[in-house]
Amino acid sequence: MSQQPYIDGFEFAESGETRAGRWALRELPRLRPSLVDDAGELHYELRGTRDALGRRALGLKISAVLPLCCQRCLDTLMFPLELDAILVLATSEAEIDADADDPEAPDRVLAKREMPIGELIEEEVLLAMPFAPRHERCGERTREIGEHRASPFAGLSALLEASSGEARNRRR
Repeated sequence: MSQQPYIDGFEFAESGETRAGRWALRELPRLRPSLVDDAGELHYELRGTRDALGRRALGLKISAVLPLCCQRCLDTLMFPLELDAILVLATSEAEIDADADDPEAPDRVLAKREMPIGELIEEEVLLAMPFAPRHERCGERTREIGEHRASPFAGLSALLEASSGEARNRRR
């Protein structure tokens, strides 16, 4: 995107503002290498809010279908992404690191006067993507294909049997 929109994190959260729209996948440079094709788009809604403890936060909803590569069959996997996250705003990295060991701690993000919305969206999408995407049923499909295919070791087995037969004949 030639001119990326920004928000002032704390001001946005305090005012309860909302921004929504679409973002082209090709405009997310860190995400593109993970995609088979970058022709799609995602829908987002970013709203200023507070978390359960009253801390200023950003509510982020993202909806997209990401074309990923299945790690089993290497075909395209259309991964539906539905994300609804609350990101508590922090004033420093030390504040974020203080909760790093607590699995129950909310996700945190460093608040700045100029927070690029695209980078925020891209980071959350990357964190929500599966490490090794795969179709639910492609393992079954691979097994079915394998059942109809001859084992690559069948020829080796025949060679071993033939050579052991020859060795027996020489001993006699």
